[in-house]
Amino acid sequence: TNNKITVISPYKFYKFSNLSFVSFPKCSRLESGAFYDCTSLSNVYVPKCESIDAHAFYRCKIETANFSNCSYIGNNAFLYCTSLKEASFSSSCNNCTA
Repeated sequence: TNNKITVISPYKFYKFSNLSFVSFPKCSRLESGAFYDCTSLSNVYVPKCESIDAHAFYRCKIETANFSNCSYIGNNAFLYCTSLKEASFSSSCNNCTA
């Protein structure tokens, strides 16, 4: 858990294969490819996130995710995330093209 990070920059965790859980309670934006190809990532908790950019979770094994404040999802943000079982987003989510 990191309470100081507010933005995850592009490809910050690119191919971190041992990453299975992330918690960023204060993060408001996940930029392009932030967790691209993190093949062990299964649980995500980013409740203050307002924006998830393109390919942010490309080819991740996410099962559960909390983005309860998210109002924007970029193109293919969850492409090849075939394990997704449960995710929460804002009811006012715009451009939810994941």
